[in-house]
Amino acid sequence: MRTKATERPGARWEFWVILKVILIVLTMMRENKLGKEIETEERLREVLERYVAPAMLGLWGTKDYKTGQSLYGEIAGGDCVLKLGPDGLRRMTKAVFVDVMYCNGGQEYILKEDRQEFSDGRARRRNLPGSAGEKVVTGESFKQAVKRLIKDEELKGIGLSTEGSRLIKKKKWRASGEANSYPGLVTKSENVKYEWKLRSDQGKPKDFSVREEDTITYFVWVRE
Repeated sequence: MRTKATERPGARWEFWVILKVILIVLTMMRENKLGKEIETEERLREVLERYVAPAMLGLWGTKDYKTGQSLYGEIAGGDCVLKLGPDGLRRMTKAVFVDVMYCNGGQEYILKEDRQEFSDGRARRRNLPGSAGEKVVTGESFKQAVKRLIKDEELKGIGLSTEGSRLIKKKKWRASGEANSYPGLVTKSENVKYEWKLRSDQGKPKDFSVREEDTITYFVWVRE
């Protein structure tokens, strides 16, 4: 006499768990980091022409937008990675931002980026979530990146003593959306913001500018 097979308790749940794991693994296998494969600007151009809408790509290098050459510099310098996944081509970045605060005679000031001027005559104003920002390069921690920003990058022209100043971590967040500098290219970023408080005896704050390869960035002190 045949008996009807009974389903082992929990078997259905185990089946769906295994299926979900398989789907996750397949998705991960489909994703491909393109950064290491892009060794020339020509290769980058091929990738962009395939995955970025022509109308959007045509805007690169105009108005406030950066060029493909700028993106290639980011990839080569370890500032970002291009990743190809189920939702298309993405630019993956990590960044640090810092609010620079200064108090003198009861009046508090905050440093703001006023504008950037490019060597080809273009200019742009950015709405940064801090006084200044910097990308985290491959192999670098957020803390190392913010110290580099203060010592060697945009804030090196601050002209004030930094001895005894306080650097405080304020928040961490993730963001996703079309890159402001590269129309049609989605950027996913992991960000950390710090607050840098300068003492009142560290000098009188003055507006300043910092020159990089093809850009001059202007900073101004604003009363809070």
